[in-house]
Amino acid sequence: MNMILSNHYVPFLKWRQSEYQALFKLKKEIKDLITPYIIMPPIEYDFEEKRLKKTIQEHIEPMPKRAE
Repeated sequence: MNMILSNHYVPFLKWRQSEYQALFKLKKEIKDLITPYIIMPPIEYDFEEKRLKKTIQEHIEPMPKRAE
């Protein structure tokens, strides 16, 4: 079981390119001390077409690839 201890840092990340790139550039010793809380950005809306620009599946599909 993975527990968050008092010496753990929990950053709230909006999962934008700069945030996930910075997260994965951290040294292992630092990564072991953080547990990111990832906030997915909202799906963009196409006001002319009156619909979302992507499906939910299309929106979240790249996330696991970025988390490698």
